[in-house]
Amino acid sequence: MALIEDVKCGNCDKYYSALRARCPYCGARRGSVGKHSNERDNIKGKVIVGSIFLVVILAATTVLLIVSSKNNPNVVDPPSITTPNLPDEGDVDSIINPEWTPDPIIEDTPTPTPPPVLESVKLTYAGTEIAKDSDGVYDFREKVGTTLKIGLRLSPADIEGLTITWESSDASVFDVVPAADGLSAQVTMLSAGTAKLTVTVNGITVNSTVRVRA
Repeated sequence: MALIEDVKCGNCDKYYSALRARCPYCGARRGSVGKHSNERDNIKGKVIVGSIFLVVILAATTVLLIVSSKNNPNVVDPPSITTPNLPDEGDVDSIINPEWTPDPIIEDTPTPTPPPVLESVKLTYAGTEIAKDSDGVYDFREKVGTTLKIGLRLSPADIEGLTITWESSDASVFDVVPAADGLSAQVTMLSAGTAKLTVTVNGITVNSTVRVRA
């Protein structure tokens, strides 16, 4: 049965396509019922029935396709992909041995350079070391009224934080007055006699015999 059938003209009773609004034979507008018309002329009802039938066919076809895909063993759902928990970059050993832990990073601590230590102290006059006697003790002789500037020669020379003391064993024979930095002193001969000059630098003591003549 065709979905859209011919209709009968209500004027001339001839059949023509239901798609036409007027009869191609007499020109009459479609709508009137001819004298020989019958129930198949109910075009509106036939169109509705045909449309419903088409919808039912399409729905049935869709249901069959869905059921067929579910029952087909060759159609399987794609497997789910799980991303493994990978170790951090550089931690390759943990893949081989899960109990492995990286060694702690130990930063090198710079070793501080120890300050220089005083090794020796020498007595000088005019830049030259004072002579020593046979026992290795400094010894010099001067007249009463003479003033000498006695200096120190330290090794190493770049020692900082020095503690220096100058001392006369007999202030009546000679007097000693240290400079502000302590690296030299003025020694003044006061009277005839013999006394000892003692200089101590950071725990190192140096002695010199001072002989004063009239």
